[in-house]
Amino acid sequence: MTKLSVLNRQQPDKPTTRFTYVDGPMYFIGQQIVRKMEEMGYPSKIYTHFRTPAEQAQKKREGLSRAGPWQSPHQYGEAVDIASANHPAWPPQHDPYWEALRDAVNVVEQELGVSLSGGFDWGWDYAHIELSDWRRQ
Repeated sequence: MTKLSVLNRQQPDKPTTRFTYVDGPMYFIGQQIVRKMEEMGYPSKIYTHFRTPAEQAQKKREGLSRAGPWQSPHQYGEAVDIASANHPAWPPQHDPYWEALRDAVNVVEQELGVSLSGGFDWGWDYAHIELSDWRRQ
């Protein structure tokens, strides 16, 4: 086998093993949730953490968010959107992935002593997870 063919082999995704705190506490919390999801057999990733006010306005115009600029915890770094790393689009609403995400969030809440809310609590925007008290920060 040539070096090139070894490099071109399909490699399975490696589990996330290194975490950083440089992007703030919610990003770190999101990384912990991703790690739990991987342990449960659901490869996941953080799709969104921080959004500029212009990006938030665009999301609202596109109907992808109900919040306008400065109305979303994403502008304050207090939310993450987590979804499947292998799924080309968000899984359907009743996919077992979302129940696993809820379970992972509950475990991380207990481990880190934080209170989190998610779209799975509201019945829409299942990928969204935020600090419950982000408005009081």
